[in-house]
Amino acid sequence: MQYDVILESIRPEYLACAMWGVRVTLGVGVNQAHQLVVHAPKVLCHGVPLERAESLKAALEQGCRPSEYEMKRIFREEDRYAVPPDGEKCCTVRITESD
Repeated sequence: MQYDVILESIRPEYLACAMWGVRVTLGVGVNQAHQLVVHAPKVLCHGVPLERAESLKAALEQGCRPSEYEMKRIFREEDRYAVPPDGEKCCTVRITESD
């Protein structure tokens, strides 16, 4: 069986964290990651095995903190350092069966 990984929503205060998580996890560029995140809900992966879908979901919900250089170069001041505390998610990701 194959599954889709859908980014349902992000927490606005964790925009940078969610965007960088999408960028690193999916291997997309900064602009594409930004478009995917700000236009949620979006299908991020289509037709992947369940184990891969669950792995992607966990990585995306955790997010990722960009390096100091990337933070200063790419993000506005107010978006730079918002990283969720341990146990909190920066976004909501859902797994559904592929059509």
